[in-house]
Amino acid sequence: MEKDTVYFRGQTDISSYMLYANLACNFEPFELSVNTDLLSGTKEASTYKYYTDYKEFNTFDNPYSTRHSIFGYMDYFNDIRKSTKNLGVNDYFLRIIYTPKSPYYGQLDLHYFSTNQPYSMPDNSLKSDLGIELDFVFRYIFMKDVSVEWGGGIFSQGDAMKEIYKVTVKDVVYYRDKMCYWSYLMLRASIF
Repeated sequence: MEKDTVYFRGQTDISSYMLYANLACNFEPFELSVNTDLLSGTKEASTYKYYTDYKEFNTFDNPYSTRHSIFGYMDYFNDIRKSTKNLGVNDYFLRIIYTPKSPYYGQLDLHYFSTNQPYSMPDNSLKSDLGIELDFVFRYIFMKDVSVEWGGGIFSQGDAMKEIYKVTVKDVVYYRDKMCYWSYLMLRASIF
């Protein structure tokens, strides 16, 4: 394929998939679940300049309006085409929920992310490790229909993500290789 060749969307076959599986056990006041969320990706090709260059496009763009409820709270993977370079994403996660008969609620998620298709590293090795994310949520209901919620996350980048998210400025390469943190505090009130 010539580098400047552009195929129209009508000439591109689209074949993608999404798979979500959940296995949960309830041990009151705890619920434990093992989850898998897979979005297909397109094999990497360095000659592709536009989406229409692909003869077959396998990237599944998740239509969820609340994507961070599935792919971790830090929203690194909310646009699969950009955040994985069309390689798709696999999310394997463990979730523990604590719901006692009291005004408290707690949730802890441990995610392992990888690309659905391997990423070609500069040393010609293939990697798919995007990283590990740990999320937590703690909620306290202090009066009827009013609660305060605190949550956050920690993300440790894998080799593929460090390469995908690198930035080059004036011939200097910057890798996003430090641990990332995120937190929020929210007041919820139901008026109806």
